[in-house]
Amino acid sequence: MTRNRRAHLTALKLATLTLALTATAAEAASLKVAASYRLNGASANDAVWFPNGKRFAVATDNTVTVVDAAQPDRPAQTLRGPTEAITSVSVSPAADLVVGLSNGVAYAWQLSNGKLLNTFDTLNATSAQFRADGQVILVLDTTDANLAVLWNPRTDGDRQLNEGVLDIVTSRDGQRAVVADGKGRVTLWDPVAWKPLGQALPCKTLYALVIAPDGSAGAASCEDRKGLILRQGANRTVTLSGERAALAFATPTDLYAKSGTKLQRWNVQTGMGETPVDYFAGARLIIAPDGKTVIGLSRDWPARLSTLTRPDDARRVNLPAARVSDSGYLNGVPVAALTDVGYRLSATPHVVTEDESWLLSIASAAGEGFGVLEDEQDFEPYLALLGAQGFDTTDDLYEIDLSEAERLTASPDGRVAIVNSGSHAELFDATGRKIFGLSIEALEDLDVDPDDTFLDVAASAGGKVLALITQGGHALRIDTSSRELISQAQFPRDVTPALLASAPDGTLAVTVRRAGEQQIWLFRGEDTTPYRQVTLDGSVEDLAFSPDGTHLALNASGNLPHVLVLRVSDGQEVARSPKLSMYDGGLTWNAAGTQLLVGRGQFGTDSAATLLTFQR
Repeated sequence: MTRNRRAHLTALKLATLTLALTATAAEAASLKVAASYRLNGASANDAVWFPNGKRFAVATDNTVTVVDAAQPDRPAQTLRGPTEAITSVSVSPAADLVVGLSNGVAYAWQLSNGKLLNTFDTLNATSAQFRADGQVILVLDTTDANLAVLWNPRTDGDRQLNEGVLDIVTSRDGQRAVVADGKGRVTLWDPVAWKPLGQALPCKTLYALVIAPDGSAGAASCEDRKGLILRQGANRTVTLSGERAALAFATPTDLYAKSGTKLQRWNVQTGMGETPVDYFAGARLIIAPDGKTVIGLSRDWPARLSTLTRPDDARRVNLPAARVSDSGYLNGVPVAALTDVGYRLSATPHVVTEDESWLLSIASAAGEGFGVLEDEQDFEPYLALLGAQGFDTTDDLYEIDLSEAERLTASPDGRVAIVNSGSHAELFDATGRKIFGLSIEALEDLDVDPDDTFLDVAASAGGKVLALITQGGHALRIDTSSRELISQAQFPRDVTPALLASAPDGTLAVTVRRAGEQQIWLFRGEDTTPYRQVTLDGSVEDLAFSPDGTHLALNASGNLPHVLVLRVSDGQEVARSPKLSMYDGGLTWNAAGTQLLVGRGQFGTDSAATLLTFQR
């Protein structure tokens, strides 16, 4: 690649016009729900058994689902409220309240009617545990030190307990607890009188904290495979079989440590551990009051229900998902991936991947694109196209090396696959022919550090112009035919770029963070000065230009849980979708630019993907 007279070595200049989008923005168009698609197989973030052991609650995506253990595939009750992921869940000793944490906010539901009772959003909550009287001990993350607060969700009253609490776990009856403090100590605790019970043990790095069903003992997993067993007058320190072990009590005397694929049983009274055995039913175990039935939890997978002695017979708890891992149009067909299974979306979605293959992600635009698959033959990702009978690949597509790929997208016409591996960027057409390739080292003569990485890469229609931004804040455009540099610029130091998208004609959109605000910067042609800066009260997970390049769709989350459509000419918001659940999940236009597929469900419904009609 050589420089030419069009190259700009100046820093990005700032446009004078900034638009702030609000809910009252003028609506010159509409974005309405055309279809919602239900898919079962939501990943489970946390789970807890009810005291009687007959039911359990699972935090799946942004809902808590109450499940009858005898019928795990038929939800008994669904509790809604947050738009983002619920990361932990707990049940009151009386089994009448459930509390879940989502994005630092505590949500409390009344189980008698399933209604949201109250929320606590004063400070960022990192832990929520019930005590015996039905009040909730919240651990709040503050700038100075973690703070323990007692919250009554029925009255919304609260009072401070003390500072310096890192985490807390209470027993099923709420009478006993284990506390990890901010000074690297773990102690048995009385949560009602709020005082320690017995001596503390040191734990510099905490990985897991659990308490026996009756509160008679506690345990912690710490640094260097150190395990702590806490009993009044009989504390022990043991060496666990693996690093960062998850812990679970089956009975007051039986403690299980799970590390990787190994499960080790410990006798709490003697401090003796058995030889670890293979156990694949989950990275974390939630054991029922009977000490036999277990819920297995693994990142990004549905919960699995089994017995401790027969994990191979585990049943997946297939609950409705609120989002998919990715979505897009392939060969004009709306497709989604959920837990690596590919679905053709319709009123009755059906599987388009074979049993031995998995759909990892989708790169599409304007109704076309590529699927990234993997199969059990060699466990290497490869590109494939969707045909009438399912996914198919060619030798050239299959041979494209995706082993180091960090992000894969499509050109705005859906005809070119853009592979970003951090140190390399490559463009391929639908036959697998390589159109263009570039390494970060090739930019060294442009003052780009060879240790820098490509943050995001985009291309115009047909891959004629490649645009890229780097982790170090560089922004470049390159003519892929002549390999000439079109423009180069540097983002200001107070600006953090993230995502990049190109319109068919090469107009660019970049998401940036500046002074804590989310902004969209729009650039024309060879310009290094944004002609519009649009400020959003939320986060942007994805963005996509319409096939004709006149509109830009944003997949937003946080305080702005919607899909937004901006007019490219002036950056003005012209349409906003109904409220959506979760975040990300992919965003793609159809070929006509009349519909948008987003991999998020409509808020308050059992849906995982939504088809939106854009009426200009």
